[in-house]
Amino acid sequence: YFVPLRADEAYKYFADLAEACSNIGLTHYNTMRAGIYLSAKDYVRLAQIPNFVGTKQVGSDWFHWLELFRLTPQLAHMPVDSLYVPALMQGGRGVWSAVAMWQPKFMLDIYQLTQSGDWRQAMQCQNQINAFLVDVAQPLVAQGFLDPVVDKAICNLTDFTDAGDPRQPFLPMPQEWREWSRKKIEKDHRWLIGE
Repeated sequence: YFVPLRADEAYKYFADLAEACSNIGLTHYNTMRAGIYLSAKDYVRLAQIPNFVGTKQVGSDWFHWLELFRLTPQLAHMPVDSLYVPALMQGGRGVWSAVAMWQPKFMLDIYQLTQSGDWRQAMQCQNQINAFLVDVAQPLVAQGFLDPVVDKAICNLTDFTDAGDPRQPFLPMPQEWREWSRKKIEKDHRWLIGE
């Protein structure tokens, strides 16, 4: 929603949606772009809806994550890339990933490492992801480029697939920033291009 809702309004929205679509599992994209960030206690109530199955959590508040797993372990809580491995350590079931668009094998390898219990190696990979996010993604976002622009530009640089340009109202990333990103990846983040 682009207008913030109170907790009871958000619950009513999901309850009505769940009733209308009872054969579909519902997830909530918890983002501050909605104007309100739901707490773990809000999800306790939402978890009572039979087909409410999980969440995409944007943010890096670790105490929020611990409360999600403690209060609603029955839901599939998934972070974005920066907390992939730590969230799996606590009971997360996956990740909503931009990195998977850029280098899917890398992300699958991390998942396999976690499943085999090699948390040390998995965390080394997590550190590579986080270094890229700090070195490249955050500076791009600071320039005002939102995820549709950044995701497609980086996807095109990694050569996994041709993602094309974002649709309007978003404009493609200017060439100067694509070139800046390419140089940073080739210099410091070659894992993104499979090397």
